[in-house]
Amino acid sequence: MKIEIGRALRMPFNQPRWFETLLIGGIIWLVASMVSQIPHVGSLAHLLILSITGGYSLKVMREESQATANMPVKLPAWDNWQKLFTDGLQLAVLQTIYGLVLAVLFFIVMLALGATAALANLASGDVSQLAPAAAVALFAFLFVGGLLWAVYMPMMAAHFAHEGRFAAGFEVATILRRLFAHPLHVLLVVAVMLALGVAVLFSVITIVLVPFAVFVAQTVAANLWAQVYKQGASR
Repeated sequence: MKIEIGRALRMPFNQPRWFETLLIGGIIWLVASMVSQIPHVGSLAHLLILSITGGYSLKVMREESQATANMPVKLPAWDNWQKLFTDGLQLAVLQTIYGLVLAVLFFIVMLALGATAALANLASGDVSQLAPAAAVALFAFLFVGGLLWAVYMPMMAAHFAHEGRFAAGFEVATILRRLFAHPLHVLLVVAVMLALGVAVLFSVITIVLVPFAVFVAQTVAANLWAQVYKQGASR
């Protein structure tokens, strides 16, 4: 089995009403960006509005996990808005919890580095060599943590979409097993994500296209990660 990149890239445009579908997604992103500027409540409003597109991405993942290899894939309809919102909100809560866990780990690493510096100072009074080592350790933690976050979180979302249970987002062993079932597929999807990120940056040239480019990238990413998840499940 292989990752069908072309299939994922064609998906947003593989239906008669593709323009309408992308227009709705782009408008939601645009509105979310605008309300984020509102003082005090902007961040919360931004999160709540984007819960809709988050739920839509879960719907894309769910449909891909049920699709056969020969079935033409296309964006799902914008319907059942309440489920889109509640699914997306649950995903946002899961991401927030994982973010808090990562923040706690970062705090522990900082405490460990501080304790090491204090012990070294008490032992020899010379910490001149400790600062570079601490900086390297901190950079390694941030790099590895950021990389794991970038590949683990979409797989967590795919597992949540497939199982339909909030608790499924915490089934770490299952998620990791499916994530590392095909490492080359993961690397391939990461490369495609980087390319999509560059494309979104180029869309900044025409500001009005940015929300729509982001939505297209979001749906393509959802399909690709669902493919990785599905193939990991079959191994």
